Amino acid sequence: MSIAWDKTSLAVRCLIQEGSQRDRLTRAIARHLACLRPQDLPSGARKKFRLLIDRLCEGRIQEDGTTVANMVHGLADHEVQTMAIEVLQLHYLVGQHENQLLAEGSSHEN
Repeated sequence: MSIAWDKTSLAVRCLIQEGSQRDRLTRAIARHLACLRPQDLPSGARKKFRLLIDRLCEGRIQEDGTTVANMVHGLADHEVQTMAIEVLQLHYLVGQHENQLLAEGSSHEN
């Protein structure tokens, strides 16, 4: 499995743990998605990833000391909900790619 699969899986786990939706989203991004680079993701998931990160950073000046928590705190409630859904969609896209690779690998073994 790829780093993208590992990190998006862990991000989804954060989204279903205890805490407010804002806190869960903060943990998902800060602990697992922030370390990903677009090239770590399958090509079909890169646009979704960029949109997610752009939405987080949009209109927020990133000065020294700016944290993911500060940026998520600045989001409206509906934006937090939308971003949580986008994390799930990102994980789905990565999962589709992983399944395709597994299928291709098993067809080569036969």
